[in-house]
Amino acid sequence: LCRMAMSLVAPRQPRPPPAASWLLAAWLASRLGGAGARGMRSMEPARQCFNGELAHRLCCLGHKFDDHMKECWPPALLEQELDPYVACCGWVPDVLVYAPPKTATKYLLESVRNSWLRVAQSHWHSMANYEFERMKPPCYVITVARNPYLRHVSQYFYFAVQNEKSLAHLELRHGDAILSRMMWTGRWATEKDFSNAPFNFLRADFKKANLAHSTDFAVNWFRRFGDVVGVDLFDAGKRRPHSKYIMINASAAKCKCNVLVLLYEHLRHWGMAMGRFLPSVHLQTKVKVNTAAEFFYNGLYKKFVARLRYTSNETEAMCESDTMFLSFYTGRCVKRDGKWEILPGTRQALPTMEEMRRHGLVVRR
Repeated sequence: LCRMAMSLVAPRQPRPPPAASWLLAAWLASRLGGAGARGMRSMEPARQCFNGELAHRLCCLGHKFDDHMKECWPPALLEQELDPYVACCGWVPDVLVYAPPKTATKYLLESVRNSWLRVAQSHWHSMANYEFERMKPPCYVITVARNPYLRHVSQYFYFAVQNEKSLAHLELRHGDAILSRMMWTGRWATEKDFSNAPFNFLRADFKKANLAHSTDFAVNWFRRFGDVVGVDLFDAGKRRPHSKYIMINASAAKCKCNVLVLLYEHLRHWGMAMGRFLPSVHLQTKVKVNTAAEFFYNGLYKKFVARLRYTSNETEAMCESDTMFLSFYTGRCVKRDGKWEILPGTRQALPTMEEMRRHGLVVRR
């Protein structure tokens, strides 16, 4: 019924449907409820129309031919669907949730979906760039910063044990190299192996993953975010050094989409920020946020964090990641006796010059 209604107002050609088409379909889906409503908000294509990920991206971005010079939208394909673009490419998002892993992106994703806005989510720059290229103004991008002191531990525990199905999906979607970049080491075959591992074994495996992640995936994540979206978060932070979040207006910044930068450590301020950024989105209080409490390793995670002391090379690598150059984390990296020390939390009042000389500190301002 939804597809029949859409066909009355949507032109039969491979391009995103007009707003009126989507609004009519959304109204019908809300009348139907259940699976129909959930389906209307999905960014995933209904079926595989193209030969490979690269062909999918090229064709859905409007190219006439794919990477093998095969026609993207032959008449036979257009005749198979009432709306071939949506069927083959998924809806064009209004909102992109684009942030590092373990920053409550699932929470944001579900909240935006419940507002009937079309939303896509990605941790990876290549996938985010694809979705961003498809978006049309007015559009919205939401990202989240989190101090690596705990974000890296949270990510390591989350990806420590992966089944074959999950690994196959990740390899297919992102390639073989992505697994090591996600802090998955392959050391733990089962939840039992992981849960029963001695602390020193876990610590050694985490250190290996943390150093690799800090010097690769995390080292310039927000700079690459800026390249994709067309904004400078570091400059924006300097303009609002004590803010709990940052909003960037597309017109003022001369970029395509409005941008909201949230701070994981200030989750309680998200509702106020979202009320100013996207008033139609009401942050849900019953949506799961993928916290450690939801997983088998909850108790182990708490014990690990309580005993965790970072080594000097880990600390140096984490302090060199561009997350720690955001204004939110000013003063969280301290150099004591020639060695960097990373502190949890967010920006604190900086010590005076006299205090720094007395204690032999160098604070990254």
